[in-house]
Amino acid sequence: MEVRDMDFRLIRLADTQQLRWKNGAGAARSIWREGDVASPDWELAVAEMTGTQPFSSYPGVDRSLFVTEGALVIRSEVRDVTLTPLSEGLEFPGEEVITGTSPGEGVMLDFNILTRRSVCRHSAVRRLGGQGTELSVAGGWTVVHAALGTVCVSAGEDVTLHQGDTLILRGSADTPKTVKLRIGSGSAAITAEILPR
Repeated sequence: MEVRDMDFRLIRLADTQQLRWKNGAGAARSIWREGDVASPDWELAVAEMTGTQPFSSYPGVDRSLFVTEGALVIRSEVRDVTLTPLSEGLEFPGEEVITGTSPGEGVMLDFNILTRRSVCRHSAVRRLGGQGTELSVAGGWTVVHAALGTVCVSAGEDVTLHQGDTLILRGSADTPKTVKLRIGSGSAAITAEILPR
C-alpha cells in the first residue's frame, strides 16, 4: 500500500505472532523485523512480563523501552528506575545486564525498539492525548504506535490506530513528506524515527 509516495505498513496487534523472549524468560509479540529475520537491522516488539525476570542480551544493539501498561522496575549496575505509562522511554545498550520487576499481580506491557548499532540509529518519544502534531517522513522510517486508546494518522488518507496497533512509514530523502498525527483524549502514542548510518 502507498500513501503519497510513501511505503505504508499497518500492523494490527491482533495479527502479530506471540513468541518467547530471546532468553525464554517472558513473552512478546513481534511487530516488525527489518532485514534478516535472525539478525534484523531493526525490530519492533511488544513484551509482557510478571514477577522478576532477567532481560535478554542483545550485543551490538541499542534499545528503547516504553511501558504501556502496569509498571516496571529496572535494575542494573548503572541504573535503578521505575517506569510507568506516564514515563519517558528508557534508552539503553543491549549488552547491559538488567533485571526487570513488575510490581503487584498484574501483567506489565511495554513497547520496544531495537536497532543494530552498526547499521542504523533511532530516537523515540511518548506523546500524550489531546495533542496534534506533524511528523516528517524522509529517508528513514517513521513509526507510530498506539500505546493507549486511539490515534489517527493523516497522510493523504486517514488511518486509525487502536491500542497496540503500529504504523510504519518510509519516504524518500529527496522528497520528504509530512503526516499529521491526532491523539484522542485520554490516549497516547509512541513515535520513533529510525535512520540508516
